Amino acid sequence: MATTRPNAPLIGIVPRVEERKNGHGNAVYAQQELVDGLHAAGGAAIVLTRTADEACLRRYVQMCDGFLFPGGYDVDPARYGEEPIGGEVLTEPAADGFDFALLPLVIASGKPVLTICRGTQVLNVALGGTLWQDVPSQVQAALPEGARVRHMDPQPIGVASHEVSIVAGSLLDRTMAAEGRRAWVSSTHHQAIRDVAPGFTVTARADDGIVEAIEPAADGPYAGRFVLSVQWHPEVTWCSHPEHLRLFEGLVAAARG
Repeated sequence: MATTRPNAPLIGIVPRVEERKNGHGNAVYAQQELVDGLHAAGGAAIVLTRTADEACLRRYVQMCDGFLFPGGYDVDPARYGEEPIGGEVLTEPAADGFDFALLPLVIASGKPVLTICRGTQVLNVALGGTLWQDVPSQVQAALPEGARVRHMDPQPIGVASHEVSIVAGSLLDRTMAAEGRRAWVSSTHHQAIRDVAPGFTVTARADDGIVEAIEPAADGPYAGRFVLSVQWHPEVTWCSHPEHLRLFEGLVAAARG
């Protein structure tokens, strides 16, 4: 396991905001397991703060060597031209505003990025893709009971919930080096990628066909860049599943250049 050094690459973590229970404003935070995973991988983590100031956003991009976009609330369907279905979609406009402003700048910079769960959905939509708003009602309802994967299945730290299959030779495959190109993952999502963003390709799926990871296509405009986007939560399994720690190590190595 790597240790963080004074010259460790600086990884900017996109923040999440939570209302404080005592009524005294909001707390800006990053999940501790994300920070610990980056430090274990040899990186230095810094939690960014939300802003609409483009100069500040550009300073973030200039300052950080790599970026991590974590999980969170659902992406507003209006961002990919749809109305919300039922009451299943829970959005956070302020999170969308910040994430969708920062991510294109990060991609344009060419700096490495790892996205997780909501972060993966943000990347896909920001670059022209769409989402399934609710996997259980839109996809799994048509599947036999035995073919349904439990995507919305929060588990204790370190416990995985279902398997994914990884495309041979992909950046994800080379980074994770999972035995048999199968990996157990911890999954807590009801939305998922529907139409993949132009310039990206699917590199992992669950056994029910749901997209679990995307990365730049070899013949697309982002080819050769370190952009790994996974639907699962490696931050809760990296201690017990070393292939998930390798996602953080890959980001840190790419950020180190």
